[in-house]
Amino acid sequence: LDLCGEAQQDPEIVPTHPRVDLFHPHQDAADPAPRGRVIWLNMREEPLLYVGDRPFVLRDLANPYVNVELTGITPAKIEAIEGELREDCLRDAAKYNNQLLIHDEITPGVMGGLWEPGTSDSIITIRDIYDNAVTDGARVTFVRLPVTDEQMPEIRDFDILIQSLLPDIIASINYPDGEALSLVFNCQMGRGRTTTGMVVACMLIGLVKPEYYDTLRESYPTLYPSDATKWGNGHYSIVNELMRVLVDGRDAKKRLDYILEACDKMQNLRTAIEMFKNQYESPESSESARARAVHHGKHYLVRYFFLIVLNSYLHEAWDPATQRLGLTFEDYMAPRDELRHLAGRVELK
Repeated sequence: LDLCGEAQQDPEIVPTHPRVDLFHPHQDAADPAPRGRVIWLNMREEPLLYVGDRPFVLRDLANPYVNVELTGITPAKIEAIEGELREDCLRDAAKYNNQLLIHDEITPGVMGGLWEPGTSDSIITIRDIYDNAVTDGARVTFVRLPVTDEQMPEIRDFDILIQSLLPDIIASINYPDGEALSLVFNCQMGRGRTTTGMVVACMLIGLVKPEYYDTLRESYPTLYPSDATKWGNGHYSIVNELMRVLVDGRDAKKRLDYILEACDKMQNLRTAIEMFKNQYESPESSESARARAVHHGKHYLVRYFFLIVLNSYLHEAWDPATQRLGLTFEDYMAPRDELRHLAGRVELK
């Protein structure tokens, strides 16, 4: 079972947008491309179209470097918006001899308009790309899960992730000689949302195959370095309170911390929180920098908080005999107002 994370496909990162080569089976385990059947989870919340071989998103022209936030939007709704956006672009291009005006960064910090071919073949939604790949014989399942950048997923989003991944992870682990399975996650930069998806996938692997945590303990014998601060070890006030509230809070945190080490190629959530805390408290930081640091730091800490809760829920609800969860995460959270109240009191202390 392969686990991969990416930025949004772009010719500067990968050669062509369909990535059909990724969707077909690879027999060479050393090949960096996913092998066998692929489950691809796109966690971008921003309405997205490909124009030619490059991805473009809907932005406010007055704030072109800021993502349009649509927190809480459903996968069906974001794909409907993208379908409507494609039709709008095609109608607009028809007025200008099938040329579409897009905006891009011409040089660092300088935006400019560019004309690109605007035809039904050159303007395509991300859903169409994957559907076309399946039609061509690729073994790929595409899942769109819109999550706001730099924030934790909604509670229901965790259930979507679990439902999308767990059955195939169970099958892959129970039948290791079967077809290879690759789980691929992407967002905009392949950092925050992508890493969160990978962390959840690792939780599910450890749930089905507990020996996975033995492997992590061997790989990271010094989980908490001797020179690390209590913040670097994740001991914030709300985390310490959470560990007392959960049935296996201390173990759930440690399991998560091992997984964060395994998925830290782009970002380690726990140490990133400390980085923002230090920026916020630094006398050298400007007021605007301190405001950004405390904003992001709190959002990261809430995400860390609920990943600990998720890990505890999985182990509490899991029946190893039937290999099923007894209830959804949403149902688990419904009567636990104390957890929401605790998360609402988040402070970088």
